[in-house]
Amino acid sequence: MPEAVVRRLTPRECERLMGFPDDWTRIPYRGKPAEKCPDTPRYRAIGNSMAVPVMRWIGERIQMVEEARERATGARENAPERRESARGGDETT
Repeated sequence: MPEAVVRRLTPRECERLMGFPDDWTRIPYRGKPAEKCPDTPRYRAIGNSMAVPVMRWIGERIQMVEEARERATGARENAPERRESARGGDETT
C-alpha cells in the first residue's frame, strides 16, 4: 500500500486561512525586495498572528453583550420604583 504524503501549505494559503489578503506577509527582508522574501519569516509572521475572522467574531460578540448589558441597566434605571404598600401588595410610584 503506498504511503500518503501531505504537502505543506504555501504562505499564501496560510494567509488566506488566517483571513489576510494574499501576500500580506511578503515584505522586504534583510535587504532583499519583497519578491525575494523567503518563506520562513512569512510562516513565522503568520504563526505569531491571530485569525482576523475569529477576532472579528469575538469582538462582535463582546460588543453585543456590552450593548445588551447597557440596555438592561438602562431599563432598570428607568423603570418605576416598586414598594410594598401597607395592604401587603406592590405599588408603583
